[in-house]
Amino acid sequence: MRCLNGETRHNLIVKSSESNPNIYFSNMANYAENFEKQKKNLIFLGDNFYYAFLSDLSIVDEKKL
Repeated sequence: MRCLNGETRHNLIVKSSESNPNIYFSNMANYAENFEKQKKNLIFLGDNFYYAFLSDLSIVDEKKL
């Protein structure tokens, strides 16, 4: 994995080398409550998927997706 946006603490984008997002589905539930309380956003980008946990939807521009 490689972080794409440096040291931003509340918005993190990670470039994933995984072939599918299953590892993220199974692990994010352990952290979801803390992420939401702290208003953090996390996006994993793979070659054929993106998986996001967003506690603040205002950072997403749906037209650009």
